Amino acid sequence: MLFIPKLIIAFLAAVQSVAGFESSSESDDKIALIREPQAAAPSRFRIYDAPVDVSHFAGVQQRANVGAEQKIPLALAYLEHNHGIQAENVRITASVTNEDTGVSHVYARQTVDRVDMLDGVANINIDKHGRVISSSQTFAPVHQVREAMRSGYGRLTARSSQYDSLKGALQTLSRRVESEINDQELNSVHISAVESDKSQTPRFVIRGIPTSTAVDGMATAQQSTMRRPDGSLAHVWDFLLEQADHSWNARISIATGGVESLVDRRWRSGDYAPRHRVAADEVDGPKSAESRSSSKLQRRLSYVAIPITWQDPREGFEFIVNPESASSPYGWVTANSTAGNNAIAFKGSQAGVASETSPYVFAYSFNGTADPRVPQNVGAAIVNAFYVVNSIHDISYIYGFTEATFNFQDENFGRGGQGNDRITISIQDSAYINYADFATPPDGQSGRLRLFIYDLTHPDRDGGLENDIIAHECAIGIATRLTGGGTAACLQSRISRGMALGWGDAFAEWLEQTGAIADFTLGSYVTGDQRGIRSYPYSRSPAVNPLTYQDGPPSADVHLIGEVWANMLHNVLAALTDNYGWSDNFLVDSSGPSGNVVYMHLYMDGLSIQPCEPTFITARDAFIQAELNRYGGRHYCVIWRVFASKGLGYGAYQDYVNEYSVPPGC
Repeated sequence: MLFIPKLIIAFLAAVQSVAGFESSSESDDKIALIREPQAAAPSRFRIYDAPVDVSHFAGVQQRANVGAEQKIPLALAYLEHNHGIQAENVRITASVTNEDTGVSHVYARQTVDRVDMLDGVANINIDKHGRVISSSQTFAPVHQVREAMRSGYGRLTARSSQYDSLKGALQTLSRRVESEINDQELNSVHISAVESDKSQTPRFVIRGIPTSTAVDGMATAQQSTMRRPDGSLAHVWDFLLEQADHSWNARISIATGGVESLVDRRWRSGDYAPRHRVAADEVDGPKSAESRSSSKLQRRLSYVAIPITWQDPREGFEFIVNPESASSPYGWVTANSTAGNNAIAFKGSQAGVASETSPYVFAYSFNGTADPRVPQNVGAAIVNAFYVVNSIHDISYIYGFTEATFNFQDENFGRGGQGNDRITISIQDSAYINYADFATPPDGQSGRLRLFIYDLTHPDRDGGLENDIIAHECAIGIATRLTGGGTAACLQSRISRGMALGWGDAFAEWLEQTGAIADFTLGSYVTGDQRGIRSYPYSRSPAVNPLTYQDGPPSADVHLIGEVWANMLHNVLAALTDNYGWSDNFLVDSSGPSGNVVYMHLYMDGLSIQPCEPTFITARDAFIQAELNRYGGRHYCVIWRVFASKGLGYGAYQDYVNEYSVPPGC
């Protein structure tokens, strides 16, 4: 079944320009955030039934397998001849080819006079024949961008005036995040320019900032332009600044010095108020490593941990032998501790890693009746989180989240992407309780996972021992990197931010299902509540989970938006498994027709295809286009029927009214 012959144009969902932090604890956050103003961006996601051939404009000969190096001129030719966007105003940020499908994703940003337009992004998807099969772009008229920049240029006539402007902007930002830098401290900072390539203005590094304002004593800033909620443009300093609990991305007006936008890139999974306090003996107690141990054969390396397909200590621990795969060619461990190329796990500081308990073995005995802070339990949590994050690295790698597609690794082995960005895993982090979060900066900067103690039971419990929480957080990092081509800036609106939480839940569930897709809950161990941390279990049954498309508008709680999307994906996984079976080898073999393998390929491929700031409709369309690219429509109607059953049917619009139709032929 081919994609229905019509041009699908889906507008991005409008978001409020001012909102609280999107977590259930937002009322406790003293800093009211100004959201990324995506509403005015004229973004359209276009899927072409008849692919667009621009090869004659690009001087590329059309053939069966157009080389990856020729996809960029094709993308530039498409933008010029189909959207009137000149190549001189386009900066290619990434170009990635899916080796399985031959589809290339070319990501671009608008640039005018070397200044990036932050909201001006494009994603052009090109098939193996060199034809454009879908695209999205949010570029602004060049004359409007130049007009906006004129308002700020008067203050940047010399390098010294740029430094003065930067210092003033930094002081404004520090005041805005309630950690104000005084004049004496401001005069002590040191600013240096890092020259970019010829298509960009220099990036400035500000050092010597008090650590109470910037945890590492530094911030970076670059000239940019941005779109306001009313559609007007502003010339700004685009700041990145890390605090202990926030990863700030701020835009400060160069003309006025005011804060135009303030976004926290740290993803939070929620602050869970206790429904009731539960004693340890009210739930299944942890089983010993010996009771579930499959092997005592020691190779390099072995871990006592909760297997990746299990949820938490109530299922027990296993002695897991040599779990590293070819996705990590040098293994997981650099020396004799929980530190390696993909991740480093520790408590307190990165010096607080767990060491081998015997040569080539990490085996800490977990005692579920003791406080999680006792040394053996700390070691068990560090090792378990390290094992889970590395397992997710290797599993997601075989489904397409590789070095070239912006994954998290220090050394990329010459396979593309930016290195030096392994995941840091802080166990029993002291910043919060009853929480977990993940900060996802652009490719080339480390993802930061923090796992906290939960005090909802007696004794307290450790988020580092609940695999679904860890998987949820890592999957948010995957979705954030894949959407928009490694910029980590394309899931900022309330809808797309909520959907990222849904992708996180869906990935965690996929790891832990066993074939006959059952209802699924998250967080039941740390909360001591079998209902978990969501409003409903994820379920096929509307009686168990009644959520549909109409429950996910921008006015909804961000977690509810995620639950709506995750429940749709739960039902897609169930339908694909019902119709095409289940592979027990899905974590090590991504080939074959089984439903759970197909599902994860579409999950990953769809993230790369969809536009910046996806909505339910554009994410659905990207998921379906991923099926057409990879499987030629074999599962097309099965998937459409699932989305339609949840109100996201063929005729659905951005008004969040349920619509239940499917395309003709389904």
